[in-house]
Amino acid sequence: APASVAEALDGFAVRLSAVEGVPGGGGGGRGGRGGGATQPVAAPEASPPNTLWAVRGSLAGLMNAMQAADVAPTANTRAAVRAALGKARITMERWRTLRKVDLPALNVRLQAAGVSGIR
Repeated sequence: APASVAEALDGFAVRLSAVEGVPGGGGGGRGGRGGGATQPVAAPEASPPNTLWAVRGSLAGLMNAMQAADVAPTANTRAAVRAALGKARITMERWRTLRKVDLPALNVRLQAAGVSGIR
């Protein structure tokens, strides 16, 4: 693919990773440039708060805490759930924008260069 298409793919991958938010950067990225076996394993980084990874962890933690308790959720727990759901709404909007705006724009560039679009 032409350099401009490769740059567009790399830019999309960066935006996708920012929404995904897997600590440690996830996989090797486009082209399989993952870490080798001789590299030390780094401690997991904290995920930014408005990512799919962070929202999943936050909601799962709250669900587990509430399920383990044999009492009604406290005011603090309810506030934490409201905050987590607010972050989930923001994150899902970022995901929708990526799917509905960024991906179609990338596909236009790919198809103009004679490369199949991404589904």
